[in-house]
Amino acid sequence: MITRQSEPIAHQKHGLVSLHPKVYGFLAAMAVLFILATWTFFGHARIGFVPVAVTLFILFGIAIVADIAHIWHDHHDPAEDPGEPTQSFPEWLDSEVRIQRGTLSGRHAAVMAALPVAAGGIGMVLLAAARLIAVG
Repeated sequence: MITRQSEPIAHQKHGLVSLHPKVYGFLAAMAVLFILATWTFFGHARIGFVPVAVTLFILFGIAIVADIAHIWHDHHDPAEDPGEPTQSFPEWLDSEVRIQRGTLSGRHAAVMAALPVAAGGIGMVLLAAARLIAVG
């Protein structure tokens, strides 16, 4: 449920959401799971470049996000905006997260951020398991 808010906080004026660090950790874990499942799925094939390409693509994506976060951390004004949440993860889940179009509960923000990556990681694990069962 999104509610209207008149003025988003400073670093969210461009639509950025301040997710809890544990959400980013979950996203990284799902990306690693996807990489491992890709190597399992394509590991026995003669097409060795597919898992390498997938691994590099995902690692470059993680590196870009980490670099942008590092640049933002170096150039934001802590007096205007403290940045990442300082509360515990359960408190953050129950709190409101401001986005460009209003506010969103922490639970909804976490699910919306994690669902696509988790679906990819778990889906690739299921494909790798099905291949191992079928081929051996």
